[in-house]
Formats: sequence, structure tokens, C-alpha cells
Amino acid sequence: MIIDVHTHPVCKELTPVPDSNTLIKNMFGERAKTEKSQMVINGFLFLHQNQTIEDFVKAFTSAGIDKAVIVPMDISTSYGSQLGTNEDISRMVSKFPDKLIGFASVDPNRKFAINVLEYAVAKLKLKGLKLVPPLQKFYPNEEKYYPLWEKALELNIPVWSHAGHQTSVPTSVAKYGHPMLWDEVALKYPDLTIIMGHLSAPWFMDAWSLNLRHENVYLDVSVWYSLYPYFPWSAYTDNGIEHKLLFATDFPFTPFDIGIQAVKNLPISDSFKTKILGENAQKLLNIK
Repeated sequence: MIIDVHTHPVCKELTPVPDSNTLIKNMFGERAKTEKSQMVINGFLFLHQNQTIEDFVKAFTSAGIDKAVIVPMDISTSYGSQLGTNEDISRMVSKFPDKLIGFASVDPNRKFAINVLEYAVAKLKLKGLKLVPPLQKFYPNEEKYYPLWEKALELNIPVWSHAGHQTSVPTSVAKYGHPMLWDEVALKYPDLTIIMGHLSAPWFMDAWSLNLRHENVYLDVSVWYSLYPYFPWSAYTDNGIEHKLLFATDFPFTPFDIGIQAVKNLPISDSFKTKILGENAQKLLNIK
């Protein structure tokens, strides 16, 4: 079984808040005119206007992926926008309950953030919390956010957080993505499952340290395939923590087939590849 633990289902059914043009303006500003930003923006607009959730599911299924975690992105307080809503994700999951796993997104700086999360899990039946500190612009280890982590623990859901710098949005702030910001949270809440995203690039060894020291910390291996040769795969094997790495693509930033092939091409054992591609996520997310 192959499980993608982090995807953005950009499609007709995903609602930009308040609308696509405002979302783009708020996130990119004057930097929307750069070539790199135009690639991201044009890709988003094409998928949003042309792809359906059925197309999305067909795409990852055709690539060999059995299940995918889908997420929105709530950046209400920092950008006045959302890339999809929790309600969107819930409706998508209801159409493909055997294929899709929905995580909620909550802006930690949003008023009543705890209530938003509780509603998303209790009423919308979402299974995790997705965060993007470099865009939401918060330090996870500040005590004022601890009640949100306590609510996630009470709801028995994992917390997925963007870790590392963030390059698709030029106005993101890298310092909020440092993996060590989760160290104190992992210490205080040892039963809270924390999944850090994107290899924590460029802070590979810092992420490895958290994975080694904290039973409750995991890492997904999405996006930075060109940096795979620099990632300390052997340090995970040598220290008995191969179960800490999870497959993800961060689609649409990476095509599904390219993500799978990148893992299959790694100079690691076949058993380690199997763990990364699905076995680890299956156990962690309790997928039958």
C-alpha cells in the first residue's frame, strides 16, 4: 500500500477564500510578477478551473497511490485568505471515503481556533491538523498555542506542520519553519503525534535529532527530491528509526509518479522503501 500523507486537492470543488484573485494578491503581492511566482499561480488557476476531485483521485490512483491525505490552508490572520475550507475537505472525503483522508487546517492566531478545530473533527469528521508556520507566522513553542496542541491531543489527532523554509510563496518567513521549534512541544506532549513536512529542508540533521529523541515526532519526505543525496538516510537506519519517515508529494508541487519514483530510486534497502511509501503511515494513521 502506498499512502501520500500530504496533498493539496486543487480542483473546482476547492474554495479560495474570499476568491482566487484576492488570495493571489494577498499571498504574492508585487512578487506575483516574478517568473517563479507566475508558474505557481498559473498552475493553481489551471487546476482550480479544470480539475475535479474525481480527476484528482484518478491521478493519484493511476500513479499507484492507494490513499491520500488532503488538506486546505487557513492563513486568515496573516493573509486574510484560505486555500480551501475544512468543509470543502469534508465533502471531498465523503465522495471517496476509501481513498481520501481529510485533515483540517486552523490558523493558530485565529480567534476561537480551538473551537474551529473541534468542529472540524467532531462534526466534519476530519482526522488531523495541518499547519504552515512560515505562512501563518507563529512559533509553535510559544505557550499561548499550547491549548491548541492540548485540544489536538484530546481529539486524538496528529498534527502535521510545514517544517523547513517555504519557497512557493515569496512572502513566507523561514524562521517559523525551523524544526527545533517543535522540540519543546514534543517534550511537553509526548503522546501528541507530530509530523514535520518536506524533510525540514534545509535543516536535515535538526529534524533527524527530533526524530531520534522523540517517539512522537515523524517526518515526511516530500518535494526536495534533488536534495535526497544530502539527506541522512543511513542515520535513520543505523539508529533504528526507519519507521519515522513518511511518503508525501505535496501535490501539485510534485507529480505523484515523480514522488514515488524518487523514493524507489533511493540507495536504501527495499524494506526501508516499503516503510516510507506506506507501511509507516499505515501504522501511524491506523489505516486498515
